[in-house]
Amino acid sequence: MKDFETAMSGAFGSLDYLQEAFDRQGELDENYLDDYDKLYELNKLQREINKTLSDTRGVTNRKALLDLQAKINEYQENGVQLSQYDVDALRAKFEL
Repeated sequence: MKDFETAMSGAFGSLDYLQEAFDRQGELDENYLDDYDKLYELNKLQREINKTLSDTRGVTNRKALLDLQAKINEYQENGVQLSQYDVDALRAKFEL
């Protein structure tokens, strides 16, 4: 039985450790937004930034908005995993 367990768990050493690793990964995956949710949230924020950019006259505020927009574009281009917390933080930066 021990040989079977070792063969099934591979590098993890035991089935219990393998199950713990699987559970931890599942919890981490739940923290991140699905691709379509991420795309929706970032595009929504991009539209709001674009609308605000067209109404903003101050150089400092425009630069801050353009920097935030560049950061969002970088996230989208690189396929970075984002959690709802990350999206909320980007939105808070926008609202400031």
